[in-house]
Amino acid sequence: MRMAEDGGAPLVVAGTIYANNCVTPLPGASIDVWQADGDGNYDNDSEAYRFRSRLIAGEDGGYTFNTNLPGKYLNGGQLRPSHIHFRVTAESYRELISQIYFKDDPAIAADPWASSPGAELRILTVGELETGEKSVRFDIYLVPA
Repeated sequence: MRMAEDGGAPLVVAGTIYANNCVTPLPGASIDVWQADGDGNYDNDSEAYRFRSRLIAGEDGGYTFNTNLPGKYLNGGQLRPSHIHFRVTAESYRELISQIYFKDDPAIAADPWASSPGAELRILTVGELETGEKSVRFDIYLVPA
């Protein structure tokens, strides 16, 4: 999913899809992700639909993808914090649609979605890998249907 010419710092996103018992991984779960480019623009017009992807969780429920840190954009008069959208599905589990945000983003406090109490666990600390790339971990827990 990475498109280096679109700006934004390289970012590795990884996690595991679990059943809501927090123990059982869900292999084969489908993970759709989409985000803005480094300048805060969504690609809704080209045939490439950049910064959009579908992944399938591995046998251990794990997933990893490489992207760039998304840019911010105006939503009306409000600046949205950097975020990545997720849609996760698995057989016999309820669909989850969510967003992750990045700790220390100054736009979080004023954003009604990112600053809500329910978003607290989705505001992730950005770490750094040995390669120098920024990274975040987002484990996802699905509720049975």
